[in-house]
Amino acid sequence: AQRTGLPVMALASREARVAAADWLCRRFVQTARRAGDDLRTETGGWGGQKGGEITMTWPSQFVLERNAVIVQEYGQIEVRFTIALPASGRSIEGHWAANIICKRLATLLADVFFL
Repeated sequence: AQRTGLPVMALASREARVAAADWLCRRFVQTARRAGDDLRTETGGWGGQKGGEITMTWPSQFVLERNAVIVQEYGQIEVRFTIALPASGRSIEGHWAANIICKRLATLLADVFFL
């Protein structure tokens, strides 16, 4: 719990873990949106560069158990999201993909989990 920035009370019961997971889901979506990581890039039609967005299921106004973020009893956190690998036509843009995975994703997760 210390490493992720979650208080110990967030792991105390099933309801607390669901609430913590819901909060982390909302934080992930808001942080990605604020950084522009949820925006798709498109240029030049079919053969142009596309992709690059990092997305997660939008939470509703209710605090519900979801599959996007799961907080386990002992503090493990599972985060499920989608990264649209950038491509030109049918070819992956490797340098752009590496930047998304190694830099943008790392920064996003650090911001969400206070690392």
